[in-house]
Amino acid sequence: MEEKQVIIQHSCQFTLLSVNNILNDILVTEPTNVVIQVESLTDVYANLIRSPSTHMVILSLYCYDYRYRHIFHLIIKWLQKNRATCRVVIIADTSYLRLLEHYFYDTDLIYAMIAQAAPIHHFVERLKLVFFQLKPAKNLFYRKRYLPLSEREKMVIRLLLQGNSNNHIASTLQLSNKTVSYFKRNALNKLGIYSLHPMLILPCRFHPCAIDDPLSVYVGETPYPARAPGG
Repeated sequence: MEEKQVIIQHSCQFTLLSVNNILNDILVTEPTNVVIQVESLTDVYANLIRSPSTHMVILSLYCYDYRYRHIFHLIIKWLQKNRATCRVVIIADTSYLRLLEHYFYDTDLIYAMIAQAAPIHHFVERLKLVFFQLKPAKNLFYRKRYLPLSEREKMVIRLLLQGNSNNHIASTLQLSNKTVSYFKRNALNKLGIYSLHPMLILPCRFHPCAIDDPLSVYVGETPYPARAPGG
């Protein structure tokens, strides 16, 4: 039976060892090589180049990992081209999880999203399902369906992220303040977030209001808003 390689990435050694122990318990009968000395997204890419037959990659996003769009882009693009059967699991802060699911909803490589605060049994269940799953299933996302933003919703969110107030946006788009608030509220509901804060942490070109291709968002520089966003 072929040995299957699994790469676990996390900046915390304690968490790396914990996930490794979970995998060892799950895969006790499977010949598996678990690579756990991986603390950054750059390390993940280097390991993929060395071992292109990797079966599963677990990416634990923490702190500045959310801004490493170039390396993230390389990992996903490289896997799509060289190892389309690899399954990717993303572990992220609950605040950003829904947003990430929105971006990657149609990316088949990504089999599951797991909240960092999820209970251990949830981790065990999802990792087991992903490892043995034959093809991606979106039921391993918290989001059950994709809700695209309308052009007006994208425009309002884009202008808010650039630091414009509701009044300025209403004047620019020749809309009432109430209508601007309506588009903003609708967009946030579709994205599964309660405020603009997660969109300020993630790279701006990562946003669905900026571009529709979820994998092209890592190209280019991240613009910072000139002033605090209104709302």
